[in-house]
Amino acid sequence: MKYIITILVLGFYACGEDVSPLPETEFPPVYGDIVIETFSCNQDSLCPDPDALAGVEVLLYANESDRENGVNVLRRGFSSVDGKIRFNALESFWVYIISESDTLKMKSEERLPMNTITFHQIYFP
Repeated sequence: MKYIITILVLGFYACGEDVSPLPETEFPPVYGDIVIETFSCNQDSLCPDPDALAGVEVLLYANESDRENGVNVLRRGFSSVDGKIRFNALESFWVYIISESDTLKMKSEERLPMNTITFHQIYFP
């Protein structure tokens, strides 16, 4: 019995010295998701019933300079049949957007608060 207690005490003592804290790992902040909807509107005034526009190429940039120079694309994709595309877990508070359909190019930007889903609509003439 004496040996068992000695082994337990030594075991606890030995484990106590070897335990060290794990190093802290820094992860980049994740701001949110964005759902972009693309529409075609052929009317001069307000467009009460726009048509979803499929196949629009959408490019996201972290800043306006990158967008203007066409460098450092954060994400790229094409709108679906219902005119929507979703980008998840973006690492930028603002996104600068270029959307291209055939020969038309639209520029816009959107703010992405942390832990949110932002909806952004783009209307092509």
